[in-house]
Amino acid sequence: MRFVALTSLAAVVLALCATPVAAQAPVQTPDAAEQLPRRVWLGAVFDSRQLKIDDPTPPSLKISDVVAGGTAAQAGIRAGDVVLAINDTPVNQWTDIAPLLRLARTDQAGFVTVRRDDKPLRLAVTWVSTPLETVPGATVRYSSVQSPRGYALRTIIAAPNRPASDTRRLPAFLYVQGLGCATIDRPSMTGLPDVELPRELAAEGFVTLRVDKPGTGDSLGPPCDQITFAEELDDYRAAFDKLASLPEVDPSRVYIFGYSFGGVFAPFIAEGKDVAGIAVYGTHARTWLEYELENTRRQMTVLGESPATVSERLQHVGAFQSMLLLRKMTPAEIFAERPDLKFEAPLMDDTHQYGRHARFFHELQERNIAEAWQNLESLNVLALHGEYDWVSSPEDAELIARIATNGKGEGEMQSLPGLDHGMTRHNSLTESVTNFARGEWTSIVTNTLLNWTDRTYRPPARKPLPPEVKP
Repeated sequence: MRFVALTSLAAVVLALCATPVAAQAPVQTPDAAEQLPRRVWLGAVFDSRQLKIDDPTPPSLKISDVVAGGTAAQAGIRAGDVVLAINDTPVNQWTDIAPLLRLARTDQAGFVTVRRDDKPLRLAVTWVSTPLETVPGATVRYSSVQSPRGYALRTIIAAPNRPASDTRRLPAFLYVQGLGCATIDRPSMTGLPDVELPRELAAEGFVTLRVDKPGTGDSLGPPCDQITFAEELDDYRAAFDKLASLPEVDPSRVYIFGYSFGGVFAPFIAEGKDVAGIAVYGTHARTWLEYELENTRRQMTVLGESPATVSERLQHVGAFQSMLLLRKMTPAEIFAERPDLKFEAPLMDDTHQYGRHARFFHELQERNIAEAWQNLESLNVLALHGEYDWVSSPEDAELIARIATNGKGEGEMQSLPGLDHGMTRHNSLTESVTNFARGEWTSIVTNTLLNWTDRTYRPPARKPLPPEVKP
């Protein structure tokens, strides 16, 4: 039997990354750390509505929107066009575009070939630089952090505006993004966690820092889809240190926020660091193999599949993931040994799953995530779960909060009404499935974080004054 994968996580990665595509910066020496070149900007949004959990075909390159001021708009590309080639090199899915734009430079000439009215159309373009992000009520600084492996990674720092006379050190959040290899530097986008949450926190008095993974956005280094779990973890730990060292930041009030898979990294980032607290949204604390099986059952049930179909699919998923995760095989090796397990899915090839290399998952399976949380004693932890989030489970959020409490910290779990995995609000679970990540953006997550930090912050006790010495 030839199976079609139920890869909702891949669909989530795709849907949240279906944004204006930009080039990756070329690899340069670490000397360029504070002057990372700005990448070029296509300025086209690909239609995430075409993503279907049971669709075996690659995601379409049909453009749903063209952003004013981008390369696409200036070249006359329209919504409804389907991208066929960049600089005369064919593309099969939107993830093919960024590598082709790596060598493009602002103001250089190039070509984008699209299909319009069932005919190919080769359009001359002049590449436009990606705009810089602005945040009302805050100042945005584009900087970088040195990876422990010697290359520069783009950081985006947002700090609240305040008078020069206000020299207080401010609390801060390190924002850790999800699994995908897409840039978090998307200044023209709205309604996405990677952009909205850090902006709102900065406007509310927190310094926020985001860091792009190697090979994404302006960051240098190897392609993101080749790095391991340990490599990415080391980069986030370096970013935490940079945030804590900023002159406007209170180093005793630095928090970590982990979104989706970023919540898996969160306790490992905090290890040995002076962390004021960790908040996570839509994450898990079990082994990846358990997550794959539990997630498959939950999502198929949400989609109304019969119990028999669910069990049949779990047999397939269990066999494939066991070979991938426990025997440390690649998809190509698995399919060669077990042709009956062959399936196609977005962001999967001979060596990758969900757009990440198989060795990333090999290492992830060996990580004891629950133990990482357990090792963080006396820490404030907030585990959030959206009511209509069908990508993660409330049980994982409850587990994280319980571990934190058992560690003599203050762990709590909150379910946020109406929210899906993308933090957008819907009226029903069915609506969250059919309109994933395109519901109403609200500030409920930001407000919950602000309330939590206010409630749990304990200012350091003042040392008693020395007794008065009388002559």
